Parts: sequence; structure tokens; C-alpha cells
Amino acid sequence: GEYSLSVELFENPNYVIGTTETAKFTITKKAVEKPAAGTTSFVYTGNDQTYTIAANDLYTVSGNFQKNAGTYNVTVALKDKSNYKWADGDSDDLTYTFTIAKATGTITVDTTTITKTYGETVTLPTAKSNFGTVICDKTAADLVNAGTYTVTYTLAGTSDYSGDTKTLTVIINKKAVEKPAADTTSFVYTGKDQTYTIAESELYTVSGNVKKNAGTYSVAVALKDKTNYEWVGGTTDDLTFRFVIAKVRVIVPQADSTSFVYT
Repeated sequence: GEYSLSVELFENPNYVIGTTETAKFTITKKAVEKPAAGTTSFVYTGNDQTYTIAANDLYTVSGNFQKNAGTYNVTVALKDKSNYKWADGDSDDLTYTFTIAKATGTITVDTTTITKTYGETVTLPTAKSNFGTVICDKTAADLVNAGTYTVTYTLAGTSDYSGDTKTLTVIINKKAVEKPAADTTSFVYTGKDQTYTIAESELYTVSGNVKKNAGTYSVAVALKDKTNYEWVGGTTDDLTFRFVIAKVRVIVPQADSTSFVYT
């Protein structure tokens, strides 16, 4: 600051008192170098991050610890603005821009296609991510019937990190069923019901295999669950077997050759 100094002589028998003198002097503020801006590129990590400003007893630093993605102001203020100034002459607070960029959310999961046969259990791979929680849109309970499924893993984005999606394919093939053998029996009319024998199975139904009269019939064998089962060879069409009951051969009686005379 600027100050005045006055010099005044007191009366003394040995001196002649002249005029009083006043001197002015100035104490200038001490210059402080402005700290350099931080050069680090910040990306959201989920932890606190620090915008580094060189430490100095002559100023304070605030706002330089942040966690979430965004743009912040870091303030550097002289502690004693009365006696210190920045090197460029002013003593106003300094402001630095502190930016934490949004991170890229990434799902890590094995997306290799899973192939099973109906009746086998599907175990889905576990997904991980660098941030947040991964949601899977299906469970093993959804992957039972034969078919092709797309399983989607989703990481929802936030203001701090982007979202991500991964998919994998699950193929459940139909289970193959052996076709039953045809009945090789030769049927002839007997006057009673006769059965065209097809091996029994819980996987298919047999119809039209019990007949009585002579004739040609179709025996149908149908899969009960065509969604999940197929015949060996890859089809699900009903099987048809030819069931023939032949007519019985009747022998014509011989005529009586006896010669008869009236008696």
C-alpha cells in the first residue's frame, strides 16, 4: 500500500527549527506465479479423481476433487490479496476447467452359439461389465422347447457411462424318435377283431390298427409333440402303414355222386 512519513523536530536551544517534512513511500504487493493448468485427460472411473494444481502456501485450491462425468470449475484463490497478486498484476481468483468424460460401458460375455437337443439343460454364460449391472432377458426356464432363441444381455447407460448390448444364439434341436417297424403278419378274416401291431411308445399315438372285416386299411402313427420331437430323418409327418385283412377262402362242397333209386 501507500504510506506517509512525517518528520518533526522538537524545540531545542541548540537547533533552529525549520519546516516539518513529510515523505511518502509505497510497499507493492508481492507477485505470485499462476499455477499451470492440469493436462490430464480424465474419464469416469467410478472413483474420485483429482485435477492437479501445484501446491503453494499462498493460495487455496477448491473444486479439484470430482467423481462423476461432467465439467467443473477449479478455483485457485490467493489467501492474502492485500499483500499478494498474480504475476500478471491482478489478484482475482483463477478458474480452470476440469472435465471428466463419460466412460464406455462394456459387457464381457461368451457369445458362442449354444446348441442343445430337447431335454438337455441350457446353461447361460455369466456376463460381467466394467460398470453397473448387466441384465439378461432370458433364463434357463425360457429355453426349454426346441427352437432358435436370441439371448440379449443389456447394460443400461447413465450420465457417467454409455450402455452396451451383447447377444448370443441358443439352438435347441428336436429330439429324434425311431420310426416303429411295420407289422409283417399276414392277416386273414376270422370274424373277430385283429390288431396291426406297432411297438408302443409314450412319444406317439397309433390309430386305425384294430379291424375286423376283410379289406385294406391305413394305420396312422403320429408324434404327440411335434414341437419338440421328430422322426429319425428329420420329418414330423404322420407315418402310414398298410393293414390288409384278406378274405377267408371258402371251399365249395363236393356234390353227392350217389345214385338214388325209389324205395
